[in-house]
Order: sequence, then C-alpha cells, then structure tokens
Amino acid sequence: MTSKLEGKYQRAKSKLLNQLGTHILTIGHRQNTTPQKPPLYLLYKTPKGEPDKYISSLYEMPVEGKEMGIYTYSMDFSGTRYVVTISDTEANITAMQGGGTKKSV
Repeated sequence: MTSKLEGKYQRAKSKLLNQLGTHILTIGHRQNTTPQKPPLYLLYKTPKGEPDKYISSLYEMPVEGKEMGIYTYSMDFSGTRYVVTISDTEANITAMQGGGTKKSV
C-alpha cells in the first residue's frame, strides 16, 4: 500500500477514496492532543472488515490556502515523508521532494 498511497482522493466528510476506488482512508480526530500528537490522523480502511490500520498523524503546515478551505499537512509513513492537501471535496497525497526519506541516526 505504501507506493499506492500517493495520488488524488475524492473526499466525503472524513472519508477519502482514491481514483481507482481501491483505497479508502479516514481522517480521524483525537480528543486528547499533545505537541507530538496533533488533532488529526490518517487511517487505512482495510478490506473484509479487518481492523483499520494507523498511517500517521497529520501535522499542519504553515502555507496559504486556509482562507479558501484548503489545508496542508505533512506526515511520515514507512520512512517516507508526504504532503497531504485537503479541501472540502478532494485530497492529494504526494511524497516530499528532496529529503523525503527519513534517515536513521
């Protein structure tokens, strides 16, 4: 699923459906937040009723667009950093360019 996480998604409330209809992601809301655990996170809805799989917290990025209803977040998943852009009707997930992969220290 990692390589197929990138792409455009149609949004219906907290659900995101990719263009092929093969992946459903859910935007979750935490009740208790900390600086390390922001209010929003992403889940992968597994097929056949299996438990949902946690993907990542969504960290809000300071970019323009909020006044137009477009929100931008960063997230880490399987060692790759992504940018997630969400509007009222759609979302887009792309790997970060340059330094998108976490390096172990």
